Amino acid sequence: MKKNKNIYFLTLICFWITSCEMLDVDPPYDTILSENAITDKRGLDAAVNGVYDGLQSGAIVLDYVVIADIAADNLRAAGSKIDYINIDNNDSFSNNIYVEAVWNAHFDVINRVNNVLVNLSSVSGLSDAEINRTEAEMRTVRALCYFNLVRMYGGVPLRDEPVAGASNEELFIGRASKSETYTFISDDLETAAQLMEGSGKGSGLKVDEPTILALLARVKLYQEDWPAAEAYAKSVINEFGLELDPDYEAIFDENSPSEEIIFQIDFVNDNDINPIAKWLLAAGRYEAAATEEIFELYQTGDNRFTVSVGESNGDYYANKYNNLQNENDSWIVVRLAEMYMVAAEAINEQSYDANSEAFDFLNAIRDRAGLADVGPLDATNQEILRRAIALERRKELAFEGHRWHDLVRTDRAMEVLEITNPNKLLFPIPQSELNTNNHPDMVQNADY
Repeated sequence: MKKNKNIYFLTLICFWITSCEMLDVDPPYDTILSENAITDKRGLDAAVNGVYDGLQSGAIVLDYVVIADIAADNLRAAGSKIDYINIDNNDSFSNNIYVEAVWNAHFDVINRVNNVLVNLSSVSGLSDAEINRTEAEMRTVRALCYFNLVRMYGGVPLRDEPVAGASNEELFIGRASKSETYTFISDDLETAAQLMEGSGKGSGLKVDEPTILALLARVKLYQEDWPAAEAYAKSVINEFGLELDPDYEAIFDENSPSEEIIFQIDFVNDNDINPIAKWLLAAGRYEAAATEEIFELYQTGDNRFTVSVGESNGDYYANKYNNLQNENDSWIVVRLAEMYMVAAEAINEQSYDANSEAFDFLNAIRDRAGLADVGPLDATNQEILRRAIALERRKELAFEGHRWHDLVRTDRAMEVLEITNPNKLLFPIPQSELNTNNHPDMVQNADY
């Protein structure tokens, strides 16, 4: 418990100087340069790789992930960074460098995606299958970026073309509503699913068919479309040969990819780094510490305990990311265990049944953790089972970027985190965006 353009095109250079220490983010682009135009397959492949490279931004694989737990009750600000302290207190300012960096990095990736999509039809020598797959991958990445943004800021500007110049018409664009943003996300993912249908599972390092369906399951859960969330989650569980890894620790082993991982952003064979271990470990910079609450939440005998959290001289820390020397921890975007939790929640939200499959999906996760099953004698009604699923989800997915968003979407954030102002359930639109984007509908969230 605790109490307490868009702008990526025109960000002031001082921001990049002050934040370069903690962010592995390239300076933003103000145009799509002519020399980067996509004219052949080689150029297309380079542009697609550039999209995935954009997802390696420290603002995404570190800041976005950490914010989701530090704003909630899994992490707390442990260092001297005032921007983390403000997030920890659920009272960010519109000039918070991490809040701004997250916005910039996601819109940078969106612009890269749009550059690929607008040029795709003019690339010669591509088969229909190659065109379909590329479009599906790009739409999925764009949907992922917009999903991250809408969860954090509410409705945001929706762009489906790259910014290729500096005209007001291109730079100034108003915010869509939250509902419109979710419709845009769903349309992208549903189109991608059609384009990728039947292609099956890939390496897990690029978007594939189960990635799209898993993200659809996640999005439908947030929209409270319970039947669709259940159907998409079950499809991922049953149709692609994915398996829960019997060894929970192995999921996070960078050198031996787990069959449980559906899609991840990998750093093992790359020049880029992910310094999240340095940020979270007591032996590192320790900017964000695990809370005592999450440390004590794991029961004796829970196989996830020491994999997830640790303690050193009274300091609690998140332990899932521990490649302190190489700084190559992957960002697991989505993995199979989440689909089990989505299925369990979606089934229970439709109706309570003592013989419900919700128990089966919940207990598959508990069995892997070495814990006793939850049965109808333990969870005798929908609300008790709802809380049991939420608790298991918290422990299973701790430090993977879910906790804050889960509390907000289930209307529990104000109660659990003792937040008194409902407007603080959204983060502020970066002030630099508002200073640059002069569209009349580009407005700040309330109380910022």
